[in-house]
Amino acid sequence: MQYYSKSMNWNKVEVGPPNAEEWSRIIKFHERNGFKKKGLN
Repeated sequence: MQYYSKSMNWNKVEVGPPNAEEWSRIIKFHERNGFKKKGLN
C-alpha cells in the first residue's frame, strides 16, 4: 500500500473498520503496519 499510495501522490490512506470489539485482530494488524487511530475511538 505504501508504494501504491506514493505513486498516486496520496498523503494518507484512511481505513474505517467496523465494531472494534468484533474486529480487534484487524485493528491490531493495521496498527502493527503503521496505521494510526484518528477520530472517535
